Amino acid sequence: MPTIKLPDGKNLIFSKKITGLEIAEKISKSLSKQALVMSVDDQLKDLSHLIENDCSIKIFTSKDSEGLETIRHDTAHILAMAVQELFPGTQVTIGPVIENGFYYDFARKEPFTQEDLNKIENKMKEIVDRNEPTFREVWKRNKAISHFKDKGEIYKAEIIEGIPKEEKVSIYFHGEWNDLCRGPHLPSTGKVGKFFKLTKVSGAYWRGDSKNEMLQRIYGTSWSTQKDLDNYLKRIEEAEKRDHRKLGKEMNLFHFREESPGSVFWHEKGWILFQKLIDYMRAKQKKAGYKEINTPEILDRSLWEKSGHWEKFGEHMYTSKTPDEKIFAIKPMNCPGCVEVFKQGLKSYRDLPLKISEFGKVHRYEPSGALHGLLRVRAFTQDDAHIFCTQEQVEKGRMDLVVRQPVPELRPRHLDRTKDSGLVVPEMVRDLIANSQRQTCGEHDHRVTPPERSRYWRLRLLGVHCQLRAVQGNRPTGHQAPATHRTLVAPPLRGRTGPEVDRLPRLASCSISR
Repeated sequence: MPTIKLPDGKNLIFSKKITGLEIAEKISKSLSKQALVMSVDDQLKDLSHLIENDCSIKIFTSKDSEGLETIRHDTAHILAMAVQELFPGTQVTIGPVIENGFYYDFARKEPFTQEDLNKIENKMKEIVDRNEPTFREVWKRNKAISHFKDKGEIYKAEIIEGIPKEEKVSIYFHGEWNDLCRGPHLPSTGKVGKFFKLTKVSGAYWRGDSKNEMLQRIYGTSWSTQKDLDNYLKRIEEAEKRDHRKLGKEMNLFHFREESPGSVFWHEKGWILFQKLIDYMRAKQKKAGYKEINTPEILDRSLWEKSGHWEKFGEHMYTSKTPDEKIFAIKPMNCPGCVEVFKQGLKSYRDLPLKISEFGKVHRYEPSGALHGLLRVRAFTQDDAHIFCTQEQVEKGRMDLVVRQPVPELRPRHLDRTKDSGLVVPEMVRDLIANSQRQTCGEHDHRVTPPERSRYWRLRLLGVHCQLRAVQGNRPTGHQAPATHRTLVAPPLRGRTGPEVDRLPRLASCSISR
């Protein structure tokens, strides 16, 4: 006799095993018609899932995010069904839900065309009208592998071979068509509705590896109402009008060519804008005390091995072997070159902190399918900077990188309130303070510790006038800020000795790179 706990706290007692759909019918007829999927003890399940034990459940409809995600998951399956009905011999691979939609990867020799997408959409609507029943079966691993190999689905068989032996193999049927899937799914294809649209086709490597076969990926979007679908398509249409790749050509700013994928061909007007941006940044950096340098774009392999880039990043670097058998690489990062400049000549502690900046041209290999206009490229100018400083200067250097203007001048959307102290600070700084609060000292430590001084200086740099003071017992507190400030209260500080407010904390790190 399972007892079912509902979200409102009510309990329903049943004399036998029961499905999610039967529970929905018990609650109300209208809910049973709208129900799509359910959660059992916070785990999503089909409505056909049989409940035997006491549990908490929640029924989801198309108005819930869980319901909409399941609609999109089923739409991906219906896409695969339609493709295989229209184009026999096409292999299906994977078809996950993504933001605002779904995609499915197919192995097919002939490329899909826009005309094909229209045919596929119509076939999908036919499948929805057929209202094919959906059900789940659990198979033994070997049976599942043989089944898909016999169908010529080598990709599905490969996926199953990678599943741990102790894990169940879940197969979902929509009518006679079936697919490897964990679920959950809707009760039938008719529950999906016809509020979907196939948007585009692109290439994708099997398992995301460029060494594997190239597949064809069909993207689509799916919604619970026609209004939601129309609104989404309208947003996409407006976004395409403002696509920077399109505007770059129309405004004669830049363009791209297949002869140099991922690299920008700047036109005169675009290059003027680029240089204006560099001038603005250069002025800001000069005011902040940065010294600009420029380092070679091609460096010997030995330097990249020394820096660790060759081992960790070597496959993404462009390399070349010269006639004298030396191997060079075009720099993907500016760091090693900057360090070489710092190492040149003698440096005194009086020279620190030393701020070095560079507008360095770097090159990194990106898969062709990942390239996207100016947003994902293979060649770009990196505004790079390194700060060389002493341990004592690290904390102030960190805060200078985060806090560029007084707290009162920060806009409201950049502010947040700490949970305990009421201190209003930028989010990044709040996180730093929270981290320092987690650093504690022993109860019998009779001195002000570096974590405490660290917290003190973080608050001082934010304009919070707090003090460290001697107290008795294990629960000392900070000093409240003057009334002229907002209610800014320093976090609790531990320690038992008098004020030590004039020294920066010593930390382990000796340099900062942004």
